[in-house]
Amino acid sequence: MLKLKNPTEYTGPESCRAHLIDEENLSWYLRMQALSFSENATQSEQNEMNMLKR
Repeated sequence: MLKLKNPTEYTGPESCRAHLIDEENLSWYLRMQALSFSENATQSEQNEMNMLKR
């Protein structure tokens, strides 16, 4: 939805996320589970979580 909105109309969190997206940094984006459950994750899920944390 950010791509449809004029950047001068972004809220603070939208500005931050747009900047992170431009840098291809998806550390803000949670996918399919809370980080608190990562201790029970499979090896591939742990690898994916580690990549997202970078």
